[in-house]
Amino acid sequence: MDLLEKPDKMDEEKVNADLGRLFWGKNGGKFSLRRLKLGFIKKRLRGKK
Repeated sequence: MDLLEKPDKMDEEKVNADLGRLFWGKNGGKFSLRRLKLGFIKKRLRGKK
């Protein structure tokens, strides 16, 4: 596949797994917006930036 070609369709499961790896490391699991929001709220409540 040429680097300039776009894939026809993105697999949602694969995208979520890749985003989860990006946010939470290789053992972090799949990405979920709920988990991201809860983590942000917990940090704010504890006073961390």
